[in-house]
Amino acid sequence: MKQKQLIHILGTGTFGFLLAAGIASCSDVNDWSTDPSFDRLFGTRQASLSVEPEALSATVEWEATPKTQSYLIEVSTDSLYDDRAMGEGGSLLYGTDGSITRSPYVLTGLKGETTYYLRIKSVSEGKESRWVYPEKFKFTTDAEQIFHKVADDDVTDESVRLTWDAAMEATRIEYVRDEEEPAVRELTAEERAAGEVLIDGLDPKVTYTFMIYNGDTRRGTLEVQTKAAVMADSEVTVDAAARRVTFTWGENIGRLTGYVLLEGDVYPADQPQTALTDAQLQARQLTLTGLKGSTTYTVAVMRGRTVRALQTFKTWADIPADYTKVNVGNTDEWDAALASHSGKVAVVLTGDVDLTASGTAKIPASITSLLVWGGDVVTAEKAHTFRTKGLSFLGNMDAVEFYNLNLFANGSTNNYLFDFNGSKADVNTVSLTSCVLDEARGVFRLRSSSTGTLRNIVAEDCLIRNIGSYGFVAQEGSGLTLGTVTLKKCTYVPHSSGKCLLQNKGGNVVGVVIDQCTFYGFTYAFLDNNKAGFTLDISRTLMGGFTGSKFFQNIATATVNSCKDFYVSADSPFETSIGETKLELKDADLFANPGAGDFRVKPTEYAAFGDPRWEK
Repeated sequence: MKQKQLIHILGTGTFGFLLAAGIASCSDVNDWSTDPSFDRLFGTRQASLSVEPEALSATVEWEATPKTQSYLIEVSTDSLYDDRAMGEGGSLLYGTDGSITRSPYVLTGLKGETTYYLRIKSVSEGKESRWVYPEKFKFTTDAEQIFHKVADDDVTDESVRLTWDAAMEATRIEYVRDEEEPAVRELTAEERAAGEVLIDGLDPKVTYTFMIYNGDTRRGTLEVQTKAAVMADSEVTVDAAARRVTFTWGENIGRLTGYVLLEGDVYPADQPQTALTDAQLQARQLTLTGLKGSTTYTVAVMRGRTVRALQTFKTWADIPADYTKVNVGNTDEWDAALASHSGKVAVVLTGDVDLTASGTAKIPASITSLLVWGGDVVTAEKAHTFRTKGLSFLGNMDAVEFYNLNLFANGSTNNYLFDFNGSKADVNTVSLTSCVLDEARGVFRLRSSSTGTLRNIVAEDCLIRNIGSYGFVAQEGSGLTLGTVTLKKCTYVPHSSGKCLLQNKGGNVVGVVIDQCTFYGFTYAFLDNNKAGFTLDISRTLMGGFTGSKFFQNIATATVNSCKDFYVSADSPFETSIGETKLELKDADLFANPGAGDFRVKPTEYAAFGDPRWEK
């Protein structure tokens, strides 16, 4: 058996060393002679050698070898092999003075996040064992962390104050967001001595990764999210005659990089910016000219990608060039204008019009499109008043629009703003824009005696209040086909008798689209399906003061196509969810003073929802 072992050892090419090891480890007396030149100490067993790294150090453990006086340990960032001379290539040596006499031993002076190779040998009476390597040959130190924890007071919406132990050498800070290239901040002598630096010019509510370096050695990494910026107060003033808008923002807005003007109701992040002049920055105001009529714009002042103040507005309407313009200052002029004109007619009110004395007012069949235009006034409260017991249509019409008017029906008990009673008209779109709708039993009553089609009803930027039991639309029969009803940027507060927004007793499914609206005070249901039902798309909307038990009456006939960012107060629970978010906030916590008709949103996190008029 011993002869077989000897043959095997010879085959490994390390006969001298391993034979000596075999002799030292056996208790039996060997029956062959050895060459004294191979009489060297065993190295420790490889399986017993382990390394536990930290950031700047590593603990080495091993199994002691017999009669060993000390140990030598060598580490290097380059691979170590038996044929490599000890200390070659700038490797680190430990124990050359015989100071390592037992396990474990802590290697100091290492660099963080660095891979090292290690080997160890035993020493006794001037003789050295072979080198022994860990089974995995190498280890990697942990990342160094010399950064202190960032206090909450050291973070703003545009800056972070970083601190570290000033005794730890550092030369620069690198910081990065997302997948962008890192920004570099070289540390001054004062900052290095203080162990502190302020990194500013950051964007709000963005997570940045900060790295501190000494030369090429990274000494710490820290992730910090900047605080959310509070949107500054702002206002927009429209000069309709000059097609000019003045945008003004408040104080304490901080650093600004430019402004963005876009068509549409959009969030302007990541859009090209126009630089602000020193005069504009000082005045906190800019004037925009050359705007188009009847167009929605968004204007914002920016800090980098972050919006610091924003307003969305719509320029006053232009009367289309192909409309016949007629000025009307009273009721008699209204009747004369409609009787003497045909085709596309724009009635420009220069005074109030009251049609209630003649009962239901009818639009003659000779008029194919009608614009009732209240003029360029700043607020709806200054708009002219249009009173009616119910406007109806005798012929087919493409477009009917009421713009910037106060529309009254003189009471919520019996009258309507639009009363399709026996109508046989085919009407494409009836739209109400920037109007106040007030004191009506219902806004649109589509009686069972009516036939034809009303494809679209659209209300935008309207304040709808004191509407009674017939709601915004009451479809009473199957004779007239109703298509889609859209409410956008509206506030709807019904009369105490107001049971629901829409009711459908017709023969077809009605589409309902709601976006950026505020609703308060419905007592029965929101949509009364009664017969054919509805499809619903609702978004960015707030609701409170709901005292009914159901959102839908006859819910089986209603289909919710989409429901996004629809928030309902804790005072307004529904029996069945449609996808809304039920808030823990009560009406008084959500709105400034809902009982008095003040629906400004108290919590800032919900200020972007509901009718935008309450953001001002």
